Amino acid sequence: MTDYITFFKNDTPLPIILSSWQPILGGFISEEKNITVKSGEQISMFSETGEWSINTYFYDKNIRDEWKAAGLESILGQEIGIISDVRRVNGQNNWMYDNNFRIVYDAGIAKFFKNNE
Repeated sequence: MTDYITFFKNDTPLPIILSSWQPILGGFISEEKNITVKSGEQISMFSETGEWSINTYFYDKNIRDEWKAAGLESILGQEIGIISDVRRVNGQNNWMYDNNFRIVYDAGIAKFFKNNE
């Protein structure tokens, strides 16, 4: 299964990483691609598996410092959510592992929000 998120928009004040598996070498093998999505940025990203991971595996010290300054140091280095192109048994096509964030779909855009903002 292959698909695109029509658009993914980071509506949080912090950068995040969006990851998905993508074919390389003519589709004979795949690699996980990671894109840092800045605050307010909107992207489109291919996924070979139909799933996208939202995570905080940052190597950049400045970005890590932004997360620490926001009081979210405990979330650094974790997968915090998944988006799927297929609805699951519960009717959802996204789920968050951390209750600080949520995904809202609006006119083909998966919008990533920080709760209480």
